[in-house]
Amino acid sequence: MNAAFICLVFLRFVHVSMSKQGPSVFQISQFAHPAALKPDVYIRTFQEHKQEHPFVMKPHGHDFYLLMFFTKGQGSHTIELETYPVHSGSVFFMSPSEVHEWNLSDDSDGYVVFFNASFYRMEANPQHLSELPFYQSGGKLRYAEVPENARKDLSDVFNLMMHAYRHESTYRERILRAFLDVILFQLSALIAPQQKQLTHAVSIIPALEHLIEKHYAEHQPVTFYAEHLHVSVSQLNTSTRQQLNKTVTELLQERLIAEARRLLAYSNKTVSEIAWQLNFSDNSYFSRFFKKHIGLTPEAFRKNL
Repeated sequence: MNAAFICLVFLRFVHVSMSKQGPSVFQISQFAHPAALKPDVYIRTFQEHKQEHPFVMKPHGHDFYLLMFFTKGQGSHTIELETYPVHSGSVFFMSPSEVHEWNLSDDSDGYVVFFNASFYRMEANPQHLSELPFYQSGGKLRYAEVPENARKDLSDVFNLMMHAYRHESTYRERILRAFLDVILFQLSALIAPQQKQLTHAVSIIPALEHLIEKHYAEHQPVTFYAEHLHVSVSQLNTSTRQQLNKTVTELLQERLIAEARRLLAYSNKTVSEIAWQLNFSDNSYFSRFFKKHIGLTPEAFRKNL
């Protein structure tokens, strides 16, 4: 059985899986990486990335953080059904669980970086990610443009990081974390220089988001999350209102709606099957819930897409 046939079978499997169940969710370990490096970080040029992993051109999600910087080409990038332009200087930020897809010119190129939170936090303040304007819990910034006069310097740092990634050394992981820090803070300075510092109260938000991501479908009562975070319901709602201007219930509902939209857009599941998967007691209740938040019934939403 030759390699081309194996690749064809794999791509067919990805397509069938995606059409029936919704977009695939990938882990860093599924992408090529140096054997001596733990699969917690990944960096490639975009051309290398799509040639080595052609399945990434289909709608898919990740369980890790993503950073992309384009140096040439044009097209569009859709994240969570929101479409953004791609051209030289475009930079994109994605958090775990978000789904995206591309429509790009063949000459599009730049840099792709994946990393797990555990890799980034190993020697850094655990709150750094949530302090960055593009990985904050509320008002996430997914797209920005790097000023033209800063693009070469940024490309140089990406190239240095990629060189460190490809060459084994005693301190490679620490060097990669240092380069990642430089890139993230350099982008923060370019994109959001007036970004307000978050208060200590935000520390509970990442843990809450992790719990919601894991349990949003089967656990709706706020008491479940408060108990797991060892705070009262009142304290938890106070934290989310202060930092996100939302209640825990609103965060749970937003996550349900996001998943419903994905399944309606990217899977062949019926509305009844989606309602059952999201633990709604009946189809009509799910339809009312969806229309209240989106303004359309699930059927009308899918038809419009």
